[in-house]
Amino acid sequence: MTRIATALVLLGLAGACRVPQGVKHDRFDVTLGDVQVRAELSFKSPPRNQRLPGVLLVHGGGPADLDHSIRDAAGTLVSANFKTLAEHLAEAGFAVLRHDKRHAQPGGDAAALQELEQSERLADAEAMLEFLRRDMIVDPKRLFVIGQGDGASVAAHLARRHPEVSGLVLISPVVSSRARNLRDQVHRLVLPYLREHSEREDAIGAVGLARALAAPRGEPLTSWLRELTEANDQGARIPHSALDLDHDGYLHFEDELGTWADEVLREQAPGLGRDDLAPVQALAEEWSVPLLILIGESDPVTYSTDVRRFHEALTTAGHVDHSFHRYERLGHTLGEAPSRFLDPLGPIQSAPLADLASWLEERS
Repeated sequence: MTRIATALVLLGLAGACRVPQGVKHDRFDVTLGDVQVRAELSFKSPPRNQRLPGVLLVHGGGPADLDHSIRDAAGTLVSANFKTLAEHLAEAGFAVLRHDKRHAQPGGDAAALQELEQSERLADAEAMLEFLRRDMIVDPKRLFVIGQGDGASVAAHLARRHPEVSGLVLISPVVSSRARNLRDQVHRLVLPYLREHSEREDAIGAVGLARALAAPRGEPLTSWLRELTEANDQGARIPHSALDLDHDGYLHFEDELGTWADEVLREQAPGLGRDDLAPVQALAEEWSVPLLILIGESDPVTYSTDVRRFHEALTTAGHVDHSFHRYERLGHTLGEAPSRFLDPLGPIQSAPLADLASWLEERS
C-alpha cells in the first residue's frame, strides 16, 4: 500500500509533496480527532529492498507546530527543534515523522488547544505511530519514540502501551505532574529571580518589578512576570491585585506568592488541559523498553536532580537499558543557556544531537 493510501485509511490525508534530492520531506494533512493538521515524514531513500528505522516526535507543552517553532516577543523565530531533529536523524538513516499538535496548526483554535487533555494527545500519538508503522519505507520492527518536555508523559505512556518499540527518548522531560512542575517553577525559579531584584527581603513591589522586568531573562520567566503583574493607569507593571491580598502594593514571597503556588496549582495546571495520565515518575516499574534521557543543567522547567532521582528509580526497579546525559550551560530545548534565568529556548546543540543519533543507531 502506498504512503498516500495508508494515510487515507488511517488518518485522512489530503495532498503530498516531495523534495527531489537529499533528505526528502513528504508533507501531508492528517485528521486528529476532528481537526485537520499538517504532518511531515523526513527521510533519505533507502537502498533497494531495505527499510528504514522510524522515529516519531511527540510535542511538549504550548502551541507546538510540526517544527516545534519557538518565537520571541517580537515574533522572530528562535528555534525549530523538531525540524532540526527530523533533518539530522533523516541524514543519519531514519524516517522521522512529526506533525502539528491538534489545534496548533495555522489558524487553529487557541482556546481548544488550552483544553487539550493528555489522553487526547496520547490518542493522536498512537494514531501517528500506527501510520509510521505501516509506511512503505519504514521497518515496523524498528520504531522509536521521542518526547519533549511535558510530552514525555505522552511518549512514556505510548511506549508503555507498545513495549515492542525499540526505544524511548525523553528530552528535558517533565517527570512530575504538570501542576506540580509549575508549582516547582514558582519556588525554584520565579521566587529566587524576584528576590534578586526586590527592594525588600520578604516582598517585591513596583520598584523591584521594574528592575526584574528590565533585566535580561529568558522563558518561562517572561511569561511568569506577565502572570504576576498588571498594568496601572500609566502603563507601568505593578503587583497583580489578585495576588496582593493585603493590598499593600507588594507581593510577599511566602504568604502571597508561595501560598498561591501551593494552593492554586495543587491539582490543575491552568491552560494546559487536564492531567489525566500518570506522570512519568510513576511509571518507573512499568517499562521494559530502552530509554535515553537528555537534559540541560540550565533548564528552567525541568530540574536535573528530579530526573536523576527518576533515573535511580529505574535502576532500583531493575530496568537494564537506560542512559542519562546532562549538559552544562544548555537549557530546556538543549540550546545554549548560561543560567536558568537566561534560557532563550534556542536551537538544540551538536553534542545532544550526536548523542541521540548514536544511541538510536546502536539500537536499530
